[in-house]
Amino acid sequence: MADDNEELQADEELPAPAEDGFEQLENDSPAERSGHVAVTDGHCMYVWGGYKNAQVRGFYDFYLPRDEIWIYNMETGRWKKSKTEGDVPPSMSGSCAVCVDRVVYLFGGHHARGNTNKFYMLNSRSTDRVLQWVRVECQGVPPSSKDKLGVWVYKNKLIFFGGYGYFPEEKQRGTFEFDETSFWGKTPSPRAAHACATVGNRGFVFGGRYRESRMNDLYYLNLDTWEWNEM
Repeated sequence: MADDNEELQADEELPAPAEDGFEQLENDSPAERSGHVAVTDGHCMYVWGGYKNAQVRGFYDFYLPRDEIWIYNMETGRWKKSKTEGDVPPSMSGSCAVCVDRVVYLFGGHHARGNTNKFYMLNSRSTDRVLQWVRVECQGVPPSSKDKLGVWVYKNKLIFFGGYGYFPEEKQRGTFEFDETSFWGKTPSPRAAHACATVGNRGFVFGGRYRESRMNDLYYLNLDTWEWNEM
């Protein structure tokens, strides 16, 4: 897996012909990958990041190009690839993303130097020939660096849950600490690589991994009262 591979390069890219802005690719599609983000808004799906298994330049796990985003039109059944510029995030896997009003918000993830808690946005509605990433400087205390987390969208808020976080000074990699703080109610255990969904005022979380266990439990968090409920 990419998050266990010390040699995986953050800024390496697969050889590809030069693209000019936003190109229609009728007979092409994204490379095979895992650890990417795929989010929908309206009739479009946006795919970014991740890695593939390929014996390229001596490395087994290989990050996909960080300066491109693939857009799938669910009405026409066609892919488009857009090159991006600006504050381009590093090549990563395990990031968390959501698309709201055709703006892609990207948080966290794992790159060759560890986990991050940086926050980015990409406005796909932009009329610029090349889409621009923007690094968002948020106020307040940010979440810790993490990957494989989940997110709910509710009342103009992005609410993040779970994920893997490293111990200080990288004494141990690929695990997370148990944070004893919790909300009211029967709370789920810490976890990463779970699935999240928002339905009404409820943020659902299913499955995931905690330490050596993979789970199939189902909880929801009332996003008005912050109460957990097990189903």
